Amino acid sequence: MGVIATTSWERLCGWLPRILALTLFFAGLATSGLSLLSYDAVRGVLDPHAADGSADALTRELFHAISARLRLAGGGLGALALLLWMLDLHARVFVLEACRSLAEHGRRWRFQAVTWGRTTDPVWIAALLIVIGVGVAARALLLEQPMRYDEAFTFVNYVDFPLYLGLTRYDAPNNHLLHTLLAHISDQLFGSRPWSLRIPAFLAGVALIPVSYVLVQRLYDRQAGLIAAALVAGSGHLILYSVNARGYTIVAVLFAVCLLLAIGLRQREDAGYWLLLVPLAALGLYTVPTMMYAVAFVLVWLSLQRLATQAGARRLPGLVRVVVAGMLTGILTLLLYLPVLVRSSPEEMLSHAIMRDKMMAKAWPDFLALLTIRIEQLWETWHEGIPGLIALAFLALAVAAWIWHRRISRIPLSPVWAVLAGCIPLLFFQRNIPPIRAWSFLLPVYFGMIAAGFGLASAGWFARAPQWKRFAPPLIAILLSAGLAVESVRETVRDGGNFPAAEAVARFLEQEVGERDRFVLLGLSLVNVQYYLSMHGARFDRLVFDHVLQPWGAARKFENLYVVVNDRSAPSRASFATIPVLEAAKPTVVAEFREARVYRLPGTALRGSDGE
Repeated sequence: MGVIATTSWERLCGWLPRILALTLFFAGLATSGLSLLSYDAVRGVLDPHAADGSADALTRELFHAISARLRLAGGGLGALALLLWMLDLHARVFVLEACRSLAEHGRRWRFQAVTWGRTTDPVWIAALLIVIGVGVAARALLLEQPMRYDEAFTFVNYVDFPLYLGLTRYDAPNNHLLHTLLAHISDQLFGSRPWSLRIPAFLAGVALIPVSYVLVQRLYDRQAGLIAAALVAGSGHLILYSVNARGYTIVAVLFAVCLLLAIGLRQREDAGYWLLLVPLAALGLYTVPTMMYAVAFVLVWLSLQRLATQAGARRLPGLVRVVVAGMLTGILTLLLYLPVLVRSSPEEMLSHAIMRDKMMAKAWPDFLALLTIRIEQLWETWHEGIPGLIALAFLALAVAAWIWHRRISRIPLSPVWAVLAGCIPLLFFQRNIPPIRAWSFLLPVYFGMIAAGFGLASAGWFARAPQWKRFAPPLIAILLSAGLAVESVRETVRDGGNFPAAEAVARFLEQEVGERDRFVLLGLSLVNVQYYLSMHGARFDRLVFDHVLQPWGAARKFENLYVVVNDRSAPSRASFATIPVLEAAKPTVVAEFREARVYRLPGTALRGSDGE
């Protein structure tokens, strides 16, 4: 058994499994060694990073629980290293075959790229470049838009901390860990600005356009690929999340690449493709756990394709490889999440209300009601900026592409079957449905089906007027991308997020709130202001009055209390009246911004600590 390494590069590839086994072994030793540190030594490291200079959240009880989990993790890493060492020969043969395969693929991809450039109609190449340019421009124009709540929350609670804290804390689903890592690096390299925080999502959103072209071209044909790329470039939903510092566009582009690899694995085994598929799927899961729906899509689709195309004797080994790939993806994902699991057990993570709501199963009536709401939201967001009749026409084209899939595709089964057999059963098993943004990875596939349906509907017309075949699809793609992008940018600028005045308010508070003053902002807009105060170097804890942790009467010791009202947030308008003031006190408006006002209230006007 085996494949003989003939070059120094191949010999290095053959050593990779042993290098990985040794890395896991020493990681296990280091993890076990960390469990031997004393409580006082760890507090000495963490205290300087706490806002008040004391990391009191790390109690002795929590410290001992973490130490026990570190020992368990160390033992697990050691066991995994031993298993990999025992399978050394098999692993080395697989890795060597995979490296040779990837080298061959690299040479073939370069040849195909050169051939495509020489043989493809220049009109189509120009159209694709224009479509990509439109997508880049639409996204670049929005990089400095006001920070939105979720991305500001991500920065304030995760990105702005050292990595050993930001990548181990998972008390809310906002922490998209791979994105947190990339955003932290970008923030350190380019400084704290909205555009720098959004670079990882932006680059992934831009990459999704050409990747979608290649994916849909492989599923259908080049015309469908071009029109699908145009829809991706101009999609309001994808544009928004390409300039929103979250991990959803990273998941979308990883899914698209995984699906391309699955297409390559459809009829033949390829160690190189498997070597790429497993870690890319695990990285997607490390970004956002809802990538599990995308992984289910890919593995189920690949299984169905093999059942449909392979003979009976070949089916079982092919399906076993899919199962093994799923298991390896799970193991690698578990390794990536190990720092999180060491810091907090699954029970502790689910103790937070928001985590329970997002992850725990719901009662059947609640689940079905939520399903209805999500379908309505899906329709609205996926067709954002598209008139209703055209949206219905798009849906009809996608359905036509599903029904007549075998006529328009070289691949036997439509991607719809992977949704029906992979994603939907997982939803009903989990009895919970993530927000619509978690399904963004499916949009390029949906757009590809629309484009394929358009090709099916227009085939007869092009047959009667072949002179239009060269120019009509590129022109349609350019107009489609430009029209959708213009409308998407206009709508995003007009919307401005949940608190468009956050930066202006932060600058005002930084200048006006004195040492004996504080400000309070009611509702979900506080982190937006906190982000901009942090960006400008102001100490947030010096300026804010925490009315949740302190009774209102405690604000009497301050000279003035500035109350920020975000007119977009109904809770803040309703809650303003709950501030316990004397009847004679008249809050004074001291500043007005876009949909926001700042009131000044003398501290002496507040009632006692009981709020009466």
